[in-house]
Amino acid sequence: MLPQAFVLAALSVYVPPEEVARVAPVVVEGTVERTASGLDPETGRLATYVTLSVGRVLRGPRTWSTVVLREPGGRFGDLEHALDAVPVYVAGERVVAFLEAAPDGALRTAHRFFGKFSFVDDALERDLSGQGLILRAPAEAERFSAHDLVATVETNPYRPGGMPRLPLPVPPELDRVLWDPSTERLAPSGVANGSGGALDLAASPNGTGGIGLDFAPLNASTPVRWNESDSGSAVVVNIEPARNPLANAASAVSEMKRAMTAWTNVPEARVVLQSGNESYNFTGANAQGPADAYPPTNIILFGDPYSDITDPSGCSGTLAIGGYWNSGSAGTTVNNVTFRPALRLYVIFNNNFECFLGIADNLAEVATHELGHGLGYGHSAVADAVMRSSAYGGGRGPRLGNDDIDGAHCHYPHA
Repeated sequence: MLPQAFVLAALSVYVPPEEVARVAPVVVEGTVERTASGLDPETGRLATYVTLSVGRVLRGPRTWSTVVLREPGGRFGDLEHALDAVPVYVAGERVVAFLEAAPDGALRTAHRFFGKFSFVDDALERDLSGQGLILRAPAEAERFSAHDLVATVETNPYRPGGMPRLPLPVPPELDRVLWDPSTERLAPSGVANGSGGALDLAASPNGTGGIGLDFAPLNASTPVRWNESDSGSAVVVNIEPARNPLANAASAVSEMKRAMTAWTNVPEARVVLQSGNESYNFTGANAQGPADAYPPTNIILFGDPYSDITDPSGCSGTLAIGGYWNSGSAGTTVNNVTFRPALRLYVIFNNNFECFLGIADNLAEVATHELGHGLGYGHSAVADAVMRSSAYGGGRGPRLGNDDIDGAHCHYPHA
């Protein structure tokens, strides 16, 4: 199991473009002018901000010429936050972005990476490779003509759920954000911006134009592990059982403990996951969720209490997200690999996904996968691994495969 620069941490069920269109009040075509990580000193939120120069508004306010998206994850000083399923925007690329409003109105990509389409050659491409576990995905990458994607927007109107949120062109905290200059990426000189050289999607059925950039990470950080294991200390994870999809707190906690035990019982490995407070009131004490601001504890949350995840469309969407916060300083060298020290991990399950997560074994399997990412493991190419990039369901539960066990030996060797 190869170490990953980013946590691959989301379990998703394939979302077709039509469903993305129905939850996106804003759809724009434009060029990525800037990406940078920043810290909001008032709330402690660490995020990556993406500036899009808008060439055409396909849905939403027609007067917007620039929008700034706020996506979770990033770096500020010595503190890093990594998670997957977040779309990666590359400075200079031309995109069509399906956008929704966070609770405070800030724009973010609807259904995470499912809502970002990049111009590659003569088409628009949606990258599905390596973006967490995607059940029923037709391929690692999908290609669409610009004409077809515009038609999808036009024939699938926005269908607000619950209380519609008013989207803002820039996040409300943008003026006070403290920036990490090491994370800033600007569009290359000579790349036409969205307002000056935008592709006319409506008039270009073949999607001609645009630039072809490879999918690339914003920050190639080093692998992460929990150094506590070297002294025999457990990684203690608290659980807030409220909103669990089993509708039974004791049962939900039991499945989380089964997932922890799967990693703890690896022979000849030192990693120990242990439940702590099994009725922890995280949401009652923290205004910001662990996917936004550095949390005071390791935590498992159910029901997406901070609205970090787009609500599911039927039984499609992101089932859960997970990630870790780590120090940017170099840590220990194990098996000739230098790891940065992990500081916190978290797992957040989406709401209204009883169709999958309401089955105890499925819930335990997803938790095992997400906790594996929190321990620093990436995806496996081995078919029987719980960390493979496709889910099992059907009663597998929290069972590890041989490659998962090998990963534990590599990250957390007994000697």
